[in-house]
Amino acid sequence: MNDWELLTKHAILGTERQAFSLPKTQSPSLSAQLETKEPAEKLLHSAALLSEYRRIGRQPISFDEKPPLVPSQAETLPQCTAVELLRSILQEDNSNLQSALIKEWLRLLQAAEQRVPFDLLPILLDKAKQEKNLWPYLKHTMGQRGHWLSQLNPDWQVFSETMTDVQDERWDSGSHAARLSYLQQVRATVPTKARELLAATWQQETAQARQAFLALFWSQLSLDDEAFLENCLKDRSQIVRQLAAQMLGSLESRFLKQVLERLSTYFSVKTTLEIKLPMQYDKTAWVGIKEKPPSSSKMGEKAWWLYQMLLLVRPTFLLAYFDLSADSYLKILRRTDFADMLSNALTVATQIHKDQSVATVLVRQKANVFLQTLTDLADVFSEKERDSLLQDYLKTSKAFTTWPQMKQLVDLFPNGLSINLSQSLLSTSLPRLLKQKNNYGYAEFMSLAAALAPSCYEKMSNKWLSDKTHPATEEFLKIYEFRAQMTQELTQ
Repeated sequence: MNDWELLTKHAILGTERQAFSLPKTQSPSLSAQLETKEPAEKLLHSAALLSEYRRIGRQPISFDEKPPLVPSQAETLPQCTAVELLRSILQEDNSNLQSALIKEWLRLLQAAEQRVPFDLLPILLDKAKQEKNLWPYLKHTMGQRGHWLSQLNPDWQVFSETMTDVQDERWDSGSHAARLSYLQQVRATVPTKARELLAATWQQETAQARQAFLALFWSQLSLDDEAFLENCLKDRSQIVRQLAAQMLGSLESRFLKQVLERLSTYFSVKTTLEIKLPMQYDKTAWVGIKEKPPSSSKMGEKAWWLYQMLLLVRPTFLLAYFDLSADSYLKILRRTDFADMLSNALTVATQIHKDQSVATVLVRQKANVFLQTLTDLADVFSEKERDSLLQDYLKTSKAFTTWPQMKQLVDLFPNGLSINLSQSLLSTSLPRLLKQKNNYGYAEFMSLAAALAPSCYEKMSNKWLSDKTHPATEEFLKIYEFRAQMTQELTQ
């Protein structure tokens, strides 16, 4: 029994039940200092000493031969000219703020066609592993050395896997991440080729892989995919069947026609909307529809079946089939006994099918929930389109008056606020927020400093800041000024 096992035995049995003696392998001078201690204390001190011995005395792994190491390729991008700014960012204690500033620094670096300095690559690769939103920018700015490093460290190999050069003839090999990345690229440029590649290996793929690969087909979705998607309706995975059904419901397909005809037996539109719930579950015909609602749902089974049918259909097609506009449908559904279910189904279906025309109506529907609705439907719009909707809203509505609203707004724009929207917030919403008492919204204030357009810094009026009504005003200005300086240095 070695010393560590002996200590463990004494700790379990207790020093009162069995006499404890110091391990002989420890330093005599250190062990002598423990002789006068009580048995329990002596045991704990011995464990601490032995733990240090074990840690310090650990031998490094040795190799008979050095592994082959191919040197990094020559760099094609010049090194960044604003390195000290990045070093300053890395000293920031606020992790959320630091992440936002690193992302902006990398985005500006990419636009300037420069690369990260070698000594900071390990730090940024570690951060990108924890914060996935940094990777799209880092992969374009880490240079040849960064790509080389990512293949050598197991912690960073996830990045090199997404860059693996998967070719058509090796489509069925390579890591899942590499294949997913490759199929995404092919789908965006040659949709037919992507479909043929996936069809060739479909039967060998795991359910999880089939789900991930099929989800890429929302990009460039067309009736050319109809036959493949109809075949997916027979898949063993319920999630794959549901995904295929939703895609077919987003096209003017044979499947869409069947679902709309089925819905016409439950919907009757006259002067009002009359709803007749399904009476029993049809497992054979109802592809993509689960029988039992989740435990968290407040819907009954029959309402749950109808709700899922509505999610299969692109809202624009549903409204056209029943000869309704989005506005008129919203009005008549409110007068039914199923108003909440129908309203929620419309919003979720709009999200699933990215139906922008209906999404625009929903966002503009109620001023008091405008920001929340826009947040719910954010993925339907590009950042530029969200910006346009917000500016239109601010022309006719009150400024945002709470810090949570401000944070919600900032989160809609991961790449920062536009000049026009920044000017609007600086002149209306922010002055009102700063006058509020006992509601300082520190985190929201800092997130705004990291999102406002840098070009507005020099032009903005400091009048509303002169009273120093907010305790973080000085820090806000410091961050905003830093971003303005960073933009100037990296765009010269």
